[in-house]
Amino acid sequence: MSNRIIEKINLRNTTILLLVLYPLDQLHSSLFLGTALYSPYKIIMVGYLFYFLKFRGINNTFASKSILMLLFGIILLSAISISWAFSDYYLAFKYTVQLAILFSFTVVAIKILSHDEEAIKSIIFYWLIVSAIVSYFSLQGFLSAEALSAERRIGFKDIGLNAIAISIGYILILAISGFNLFINERIKQLIMIAAILVCFWLLVRLGTRSVIWGIILTFITVGIFSFNIKRLIVTFVALFFGYLVFNYAIENNYLSGIVLERVTNFNSEVFEDNSRAQLWDVGLEWTFNNVLGSGAGNESFVYRTLDTPGGLEAHNVLVSAFIQFGFLGVALLVFVMINLVTNIFKFRRSKYMVIYVAFLIFFSLQMFKGSFLQTRLFWQPLAVLLILVNHQKYYVLIKKDKK
Repeated sequence: MSNRIIEKINLRNTTILLLVLYPLDQLHSSLFLGTALYSPYKIIMVGYLFYFLKFRGINNTFASKSILMLLFGIILLSAISISWAFSDYYLAFKYTVQLAILFSFTVVAIKILSHDEEAIKSIIFYWLIVSAIVSYFSLQGFLSAEALSAERRIGFKDIGLNAIAISIGYILILAISGFNLFINERIKQLIMIAAILVCFWLLVRLGTRSVIWGIILTFITVGIFSFNIKRLIVTFVALFFGYLVFNYAIENNYLSGIVLERVTNFNSEVFEDNSRAQLWDVGLEWTFNNVLGSGAGNESFVYRTLDTPGGLEAHNVLVSAFIQFGFLGVALLVFVMINLVTNIFKFRRSKYMVIYVAFLIFFSLQMFKGSFLQTRLFWQPLAVLLILVNHQKYYVLIKKDKK
């Protein structure tokens, strides 16, 4: 028995486990608040620095190599920026180390999972199951007493509820768009449907409209531009069913107060009154006068100096990169996104086309929600996207070889 367990604990399965247990990693600070227990997920990920070197860096990453080179450029820039850090050199160093660890994990994940379709399916299925378990216990009030009140948003100790919402949104996009990968596994599909419903209800109770409307917008966009009548009909039928369920929840007081207001109030005034626009403006203005940026990890010190209301970060990955790394940093990140978009053409007539496009659209939308370049909120979806790109390249090469 012990030998079988040891056989299962290999790099492939460990990598899959780290990806699917991401929601638990997020909740670690809430579950163990005030203790000395450091996240085991983060400790294990440090080991991927060794495997990154062992597997010769970004060599043999095929279709992902150009994007990984751009990301490596951001890490180098982050390391160099320690020398001109605006206030705190330690934070700049810590930020750079975080980027290096997450980059190493991403590269290793691409190398060992890209050719493995079962690994991709395992990531989708088990990430969804873990998210559904977290969602269920959150809704039952185990992590937040506010969950028992229909009028209040669910909160978590020492962690932003928007971060939880975004990660739940990622897996919902993957699970819905990748549902057909499990076409011959009806039991799994039934489990997935139940898990999707639980996760989506948590999103509603979190009241994070950018995620809820982002999911809706993503699938409407994919449905329209896929030029597939069947897919478009399924999308609008699902939206109509969701509308009926939502109305039922309102009529029976399952939703009320600030949660209902946040989910339904989505108009131009919301954007005009949003303090994030002001944070972007003052952050951009500061960087135009400080072209090298604040240095890695020093974004909060810039906003503290400017005394801006609404927080100590830009709530925008691109603006955050611009503030910290100046023009070069944001240029590298923009080229990463352009490369991800152009990779869409590699998926023509592929069963992964919808998964990749939907996930990329949602990922791009959420980049305007938070400053999370140095966290798994940025690197986890990026790893999935690049695994899909390399997987598609792998099968294209096989088909060419057979011809």
